[in-house]
Amino acid sequence: MNAYFYAMKHSFNFKGRATRSQFWTFTLVSIIIALVAVGIDLSTSPTASDLGPVASLVTLIHLIPSLSITVRRLHDIGRGGWWILVGLVPLIGTIVLLVFVCTGSKTENNNFDPNMGDANAIREPQVNPSRTTNSLDEIEKVASLRSSGAISEEEFRELKTDILARDSR
Repeated sequence: MNAYFYAMKHSFNFKGRATRSQFWTFTLVSIIIALVAVGIDLSTSPTASDLGPVASLVTLIHLIPSLSITVRRLHDIGRGGWWILVGLVPLIGTIVLLVFVCTGSKTENNNFDPNMGDANAIREPQVNPSRTTNSLDEIEKVASLRSSGAISEEEFRELKTDILARDSR
């Protein structure tokens, strides 16, 4: 569920990456919300053949976040965000886009961002030379990655242990 809220919070962020789990969690929650909205619309006007006002509002609210998380998902597999336009091609475009979002993440860094699953990208945070970063700041950054779903609980514990061990030297 955190991935859904993260995607909604970063609706206008078309940079960076989104993992498969982040993308599919957002998509699943969006579909469930849309189905509930359609149910509400049907219960208030069972003869309506179009989207009702509630379903229309839900669709509108999820439009930009859906586009941004799809672009970030494309970045995660090493493709530019403009590949989202392939979805406009009837049938074939939808199939191609579905294959893209189901493709596994690129393990190496790409032009869009370091791989979120790459432990080296996390272990060596970008440090502003004018500000000393202490262990607590690093642990908070890693914790935010865990809460966004970018890293697992196990990876979080491992990185936290590494930070604390490095600090004790």
